[in-house]
Amino acid sequence: GFSEAGTLLDQYVLLMIDRAAADAAARLRREHGWKLPDAFQAALAQLHHTKLCTRNTKDFNPQKHRFVEVPYTL
Repeated sequence: GFSEAGTLLDQYVLLMIDRAAADAAARLRREHGWKLPDAFQAALAQLHHTKLCTRNTKDFNPQKHRFVEVPYTL
C-alpha cells in the first residue's frame, strides 16, 4: 500500500522547481526547441550537476548533451 510506496520514494532526492530552474528551462527551450517538460528535466539535471537518465535520444542526444545517460537500448 501507501507505506511501501513511501519507502520507495524516500530513496530519491526531490528536486524543486525554483526561479533558477525556470530561467534555465526557458533558455534551454529557446536554444533547443524542447517542450517545456523536457526543458525542465534538462535544466534540473544541469543545475544539480547530475545525469538525466532517459531513453529519449530523439530530444536528448547523449553525444551532444553530456548530462544525458541512456540506461539501455532495445
